[in-house]
Amino acid sequence: MPTSERHLVTALTGMNAGLVGVLCAAALACTLPPRVPPRPPDPPQIFTTTCDGLHMRLTVERTPRSVSTYDLYITDASGQPLPEEARVVVAFTSTRPPVSTTTLVAQRTGAGRYGPPHGFLLAPGTWQVEVIARQASGAEAVCWFDFAV
Repeated sequence: MPTSERHLVTALTGMNAGLVGVLCAAALACTLPPRVPPRPPDPPQIFTTTCDGLHMRLTVERTPRSVSTYDLYITDASGQPLPEEARVVVAFTSTRPPVSTTTLVAQRTGAGRYGPPHGFLLAPGTWQVEVIARQASGAEAVCWFDFAV
């Protein structure tokens, strides 16, 4: 093989080796980090209280999309669910600045069960919640809960 061809082959071999080295380094730099399993969801927070003859259980739960929602279960002193005619109003007050209050009528979701209207999301923070249950007889119960999400 003539000398010029040998120099060309040697040069190409060196370039290919360099190119392979660069490609290997780039491939190593571009490898994906090991897959970390998603963090399991936080367990629901459950708060109970008795006021004005009613038992209330407030459950606050973070959904898979990292938003929080609530569920209320209200019974009378004998353990019977709040009658269907009752109206439940819930006022959420954030306790961190800026302090704000959102008041809404809870939607009946079952016997003695109430939840947020469609589209209501509970933002992270500390909250004071006032629950007002008005029964058809005119009796009213007011309960308070404090929690953080």
